[in-house]
Parts: sequence; structure tokens; C-alpha cells
Amino acid sequence: MSKPSWFRLFKKSLSKDVGKEVVKKVLGNGSRDITKDEQKDLQGDLDEDETLTILKEKFDYFKKLLAENNQILGIMAEMEEKAAIGLFPPVTIVYIRSKIQIVSEKVKNVIYYLNKIS
Repeated sequence: MSKPSWFRLFKKSLSKDVGKEVVKKVLGNGSRDITKDEQKDLQGDLDEDETLTILKEKFDYFKKLLAENNQILGIMAEMEEKAAIGLFPPVTIVYIRSKIQIVSEKVKNVIYYLNKIS
């Protein structure tokens, strides 16, 4: 059975671009040798199972990224709504700081997931 074109393109990108990036990032200053996995990436001989595993991992990180982003948007909407309707007692600095802390942590997670995807 022939693999879909997106699968072939994804595998091709792993075997070429990732290998080059590994060399740039890992051996930038020549401080260590290439690992077997990195050599495999450079040689471009990832098999189908390895390629699917990588794709699944990236997709899982993408789903986590979307979930975090939706939570961030929800918190921001909640804060905007409370500020707009002028609740009594008014929104306190403690409330704002607690929400900012939550959003900060979630943004850190989004950045982490973006790095894992790229």
C-alpha cells in the first residue's frame, strides 16, 4: 500500500532538514561526537515506524499546544468580561496577579510545545 504524499514529505523533511539542523545545533562548536540517532537522521534512513512515532509525538504536542492556548484565551476573556461589567466588589489586584501567573505558566508551556514541534 502506498503512503500518502504528506507522509513521504514528512519523512523526507526528517531525513534532510533535521539532519542538517542537528549538525548545526549539536556540533556548532565541535565539542562532541554525533550520536547514533543523529547519524541516522543525517543518513536519512528512518524507517516507517520511527517516522510515524515522530509524527505522533509532534501531533500530541500540537494538541497540547492548542489546549493551552484555548485555556489562555478563556482566562483572558474571563478577565475582560469581569472588567467590562464592573463587578462589585471590583476586580482586585490579587485576582489580576493570580490570572497573570496562570497565563504566564501556560505561555511557557506553549513555547515548550512549539519547540518540541519544530
